[in-house]
Amino acid sequence: MKMRTEAELEEAIAMHQMLGLCIGIVVVMIVAWITLPSDEEQIVNRVCFQQCKEVIESSHGEFNISRGPLYFEAIGECHAACTREKNEDIN
Repeated sequence: MKMRTEAELEEAIAMHQMLGLCIGIVVVMIVAWITLPSDEEQIVNRVCFQQCKEVIESSHGEFNISRGPLYFEAIGECHAACTREKNEDIN
């Protein structure tokens, strides 16, 4: 059995790390692709966001992203209700 030098061992380790990194990137890309919303879901999300944005701005006046957590909480609640309603209409 041939003994490897330290430089060869470091090169082999680096190669295996690069291979592991590439495999990890491919796995992440596949998972992201599988979990992407369908075209219908994207349209529903876009419409609901626009509706919620208009409702929140009209009911709270100058209520925008600079208000931080309150804005995101209000948008999230409105968006969840809207998408639930739209999905029930589709089904």
